[in-house]
Amino acid sequence: MKWFIACGLLVVLVAPVQAEWYAAGDLLQSQFARPAVDGTWKQDLVPHGSELDGTSLAYDAGLGYRFTGGASAWTQLWSIETGYRHWGQVTASGNWVSDEIYTKVMTHGPQWLSEHGITAPHCSATDRLQGGYLRVAKGVDVGYGIEPYISAGVFAAVHNLSFNDNPRTIFSDLVAGPTVGGGIKYEISHGIKARIGVDSHWTMTEKGHPISSQWLTVGGGIEVPLTGWR
Repeated sequence: MKWFIACGLLVVLVAPVQAEWYAAGDLLQSQFARPAVDGTWKQDLVPHGSELDGTSLAYDAGLGYRFTGGASAWTQLWSIETGYRHWGQVTASGNWVSDEIYTKVMTHGPQWLSEHGITAPHCSATDRLQGGYLRVAKGVDVGYGIEPYISAGVFAAVHNLSFNDNPRTIFSDLVAGPTVGGGIKYEISHGIKARIGVDSHWTMTEKGHPISSQWLTVGGGIEVPLTGWR
């Protein structure tokens, strides 16, 4: 991914190209993956100990710089975009016990709870994520205003985690990592482009016990040139 971004930046900076600024916005759906670690936001050995509501509305707004012409197809249809994105929220719930008790369950099996007269109470927690992104995209003009593209970049988000029976925020910390994706753009008129696409996110750095460490966003939006319509 780093090679892809570095090469894209090098090409568009040194090649003689036509370029323009644009504003962009998208309406998306986030699909969060289940927690990966047994015992952290899910307890597989506890009856009804692993439930997830991982679908949420997301949206973004950004500013980009796209390169619309050049000496070759390789130097055309690059774009660099950065902006704000709200990834929505993910909720984990279930019948949970404390870490100390769950360690006993993992050692002795789920029957340990009934043998000791322990009933796991039902709890739920919600994690909300918002932050920024930076990505490079390369498109291909296939005619009729249609432009398939691929993209790669990075994101950083603040996640705010709270228990739903006590909405006081208990964690507010940072997650960050790479994102890759792709989609299709269509030029409506005078450089205005509609776009649909999918992006996959992975957290390589995370603090504050986020519920999910990987998610997809699917949806679409629009790009509007700011430096004069063609």
